[in-house]
Amino acid sequence: MPRIDRAPSFPFYPADWLADTAVSLMEPAAAGGHMHLMAHAWESSLGTGVLRLDDDELAKLSRLGPDWPAYRDQVLRAWRVDEVAGTITQQRQVEERRAQKRRRARAAEGGKATQKLLQDRRNTSTAGADEQLFSTPIAGTPSSSSSSSSSNNPSLRAARAEWREAFDLFWKAYPRKTGKAPALASWEKRCPKTVEECQPMFDWIDAGLAACIAGEWKDREDRFVPHASTWLNQRRWEDVPRPEIEQQDEP
Repeated sequence: MPRIDRAPSFPFYPADWLADTAVSLMEPAAAGGHMHLMAHAWESSLGTGVLRLDDDELAKLSRLGPDWPAYRDQVLRAWRVDEVAGTITQQRQVEERRAQKRRRARAAEGGKATQKLLQDRRNTSTAGADEQLFSTPIAGTPSSSSSSSSSNNPSLRAARAEWREAFDLFWKAYPRKTGKAPALASWEKRCPKTVEECQPMFDWIDAGLAACIAGEWKDREDRFVPHASTWLNQRRWEDVPRPEIEQQDEP
């Protein structure tokens, strides 16, 4: 039964498999048995990548049965054998599991920061706070006319400042820390026109990002996650339903 404290799948890299000398020297039956053992090792109760060095058990888990003795040496060349501990270990799986833990920890920290922002926004009245908190326009606007329009429009100026602040939380949660400048440019293109529109929009983007982190990116190395600017330009947050806006009780 799969353990709930780890991802249900592990990455398989064809180039590494084909380049592995131990695998290349295996006969087809041995390679098949090796693959079965790796699947069991990923779900092992002894820890990710670890199996008992028990020939009867390995014969069954590899599905080689009575042929296990003939292929034993070929298979175990691809494992780290510890005669003292009585175990065999797939080190690549151990390292991958550690990498997954690190990615999940980073995602969790980003999620905590996002939730803190949401809670702060719910607990803060926007009536007088917006003018105090967002009194300066964002630098680097596309044109002088746009900048002038922004400076003469307090609502838009406040929205841009709010939106720029939200980007910091988005960036902290995004797994791949590459291309921050183009990501910010893509983010600012989607700035709502009012402060009131910022929170619902941020909630939707945050929900879409959380879905990617928990779903299709869960087992990926960060370098295989798309750049944040690409993700934003493709409007990938729209792959999830827009969160419902909480209704505030009348005073």
